[in-house]
Amino acid sequence: MELKSAIPTSDVTPYVVKSSIDVTDEHICVIISSKKIKQQILNKPNRKMLMLDFTHDLSSDGLLVGIVGTPNANHEFSPICVALATSENSRSAAEMLQWTRDHSDGAIVAVLADGSRALSKDIKDVFDTDETERAMCYAHMLR
Repeated sequence: MELKSAIPTSDVTPYVVKSSIDVTDEHICVIISSKKIKQQILNKPNRKMLMLDFTHDLSSDGLLVGIVGTPNANHEFSPICVALATSENSRSAAEMLQWTRDHSDGAIVAVLADGSRALSKDIKDVFDTDETERAMCYAHMLR
């Protein structure tokens, strides 16, 4: 089942840009962004490096919070989208990465994430690995 959210009139109001619910797989992924984020980050034709991570135990219902972002010119993290998902699995991460890729006007040259095999698979499946580098954060490399 694909659900959609009404696009708000305000550029800064977050809204659901993509969602999927599959009761047979107990899968939920709700991706939230805003028109301003799309205009300031995704609609620019520059080359982008994405950063992806999931955080556990932020909600009482057990949903995970996933985030995709990119560094800005000052090397600060700029979020692109946030998702609530049932698990840190291939499907949830792939949906976030696919949505970001589909709405980005510039080339995505690298994706940084932890060493999860599911995330590595998603990066490979969503992006052409010859054109998009798979990077791992320094803290996870040290572990």
